Amino acid sequence: MNFEWIDFYTEFATKLLEFKDNREKLINKIYSIYDNIGISVPKLEKDNEITDIDPFTVFGLFNKGITNNNRILILNGIASEFQISANVPDNFDGVPVLNNLKATYNFC
Repeated sequence: MNFEWIDFYTEFATKLLEFKDNREKLINKIYSIYDNIGISVPKLEKDNEITDIDPFTVFGLFNKGITNNNRILILNGIASEFQISANVPDNFDGVPVLNNLKATYNFC
């Protein structure tokens, strides 16, 4: 089976490496994405301010129990903000999703 999301996810994962030592810039990009697409940033921390983030949590922003339309909207925002050339997938067969509650991996 050929999963259409693999190319996009691979390219995005590679782009995230650029922020390994500058997660504040990554957090700013996340806020920018959600601002541009008109969706509220999901609550990841008590005070709703993201202070740190890791790649797993970033992928969890769109791999959780949300509609495919919202997932595609978020991925289009990511594609624009990170200049991803791979096509934004519209089928997510084979992608495991997180529970919407406490979908964070980093510990500050």
